[in-house]
Amino acid sequence: MKANLLKAFILVFLTTSMFKVLANPFVIEINRTSHNTSSLTGEMYINGEFMMHTLELPWNNNRSFISSIPPDTYEALLRYDKNDKWRLELKGVPNRSGIQIHIGNWPSQIEGCVLVGNKVKNISNELEGSTVAYKDLKSMFYDSSTPNMSPDLTVKVKISYSPARTSFSGNDLKLHYQDKGRWKLSFEGDYYSFTEKYRDKKYIYLYSKVDDIYLRVPLFGAEKLAEGDSINGNWDVEDLPVVTRLN
Repeated sequence: MKANLLKAFILVFLTTSMFKVLANPFVIEINRTSHNTSSLTGEMYINGEFMMHTLELPWNNNRSFISSIPPDTYEALLRYDKNDKWRLELKGVPNRSGIQIHIGNWPSQIEGCVLVGNKVKNISNELEGSTVAYKDLKSMFYDSSTPNMSPDLTVKVKISYSPARTSFSGNDLKLHYQDKGRWKLSFEGDYYSFTEKYRDKKYIYLYSKVDDIYLRVPLFGAEKLAEGDSINGNWDVEDLPVVTRLN
């Protein structure tokens, strides 16, 4: 009897241990794409798939309360003691503590943490749709919008080494992000200036005050540029190239 119980215990232990080893990690990657003196904005990928935008403090030598954290790969733990009852907190951040991913809209709301949202405005250092994006992040972690248990997952957060300014090309056209919401378009030797209105989960919307025209750029390329008289109006793609995102 005792021998059978011991065998059963060993079998359960080995099966559980094997499951833990084979369990897929939950990988969050933050690719910092835009920066200025007030903020860092980026794109959050979960297990390789783009999901939402991010907002952080600018880089200021990792100084507490006024700087984003160093780029690196961090493990994260779950916290349930905040008002939202669910937080991911990064472990092992050099000389920093309490660095978390959470809801918010502006850099003034953070001291080193990472905010998430579905729309980002680089010109005003602002996120929108943060509550919805955060709820989506939680649902993706649990693989359910109504979880009743925590999955056995190792959480890793990878933050890119340095901001890579977004740029596109298509035929003879080049489109480069400058800073603080400013873009430059070059085409057949001519140059045009645009101001970024915002980025959502599919497009970047630009505006030229000189020409009074809007430009819709596919966030990840592989689609035609479009132009229009307003963001909410009709978009025209005739004679415009398919663009490729370069970084």
